[in-house]
Amino acid sequence: MQKKYWATLVAAGVLILGACKNQATRESSFEESSPGVGTASSTKNASSRQVIKTAALELQVENVHEEVAQLQQLIQSLNGHVYHYEMKSNREFLNEQEVSLDSTRYTYRLQPFAELKVRIPASQGDTFIHAMLKNNAAIEHLLLDENDITDQLVLNETLNASNSALSKDPDMDQLQMQNQMAQRKVDNQSLQYKSAYLWFDIQLQGRAQNISNFLATTHEYHTPIGIRLFHALDGGWQILATLVSACLYIWPIWIVGLILGFIWRKSYFKFRRSHL
Repeated sequence: MQKKYWATLVAAGVLILGACKNQATRESSFEESSPGVGTASSTKNASSRQVIKTAALELQVENVHEEVAQLQQLIQSLNGHVYHYEMKSNREFLNEQEVSLDSTRYTYRLQPFAELKVRIPASQGDTFIHAMLKNNAAIEHLLLDENDITDQLVLNETLNASNSALSKDPDMDQLQMQNQMAQRKVDNQSLQYKSAYLWFDIQLQGRAQNISNFLATTHEYHTPIGIRLFHALDGGWQILATLVSACLYIWPIWIVGLILGFIWRKSYFKFRRSHL
């Protein structure tokens, strides 16, 4: 009985090993007959992804005006567009120095600054980035970023398809469902529009320079004595009028005081006559 048991185990082991070997042989033959299928599929999926590319660059340049003119020519050659443009000079006060009795020198530091926000067709994005990196300027900051929006696009389309299937259900809020579908369509159109361009934020800082301005010192003028006396007399009359007005406001107190004074005086004289 024990011999039959061990014989059965050995036979089962042989069958299992044979099945595993045949499976491995079929998998290896399939891989050899179809080389690069998995790689091609993954490459295709990666190339079909939609992304929004953004970039930010800060440059230290010698001449801001010349650099802006060159950038505009480069952007036009790549069918790009400048949708935001700003130029200014940042002024910083340094010191103040009195050079004579009637003049003062003020010193400031000026630093030209320009900012351009541009969009470049996605097909020309790498060309524009390489051109900016080749620029003869010191890079203060560089940022390149990609936002994959493929999943969001697919999700919005799937939700719209499911809502279309539920649009015949009388229990569903049709107006709310239509608004949601319309909003998803708008979102997808906006995302697809953004993915068609490279969005580049460029900041240019020029070389700082110090400038000095001379301003005349203002003299202190004193008021003539005649005008000062007039103001003093006018102020005195106003104070007197204020006191008289205050006394008039307390006229009941004055009347009570007069009555009490009259009574006291009458009593006082009567007291003196009685003791004489």
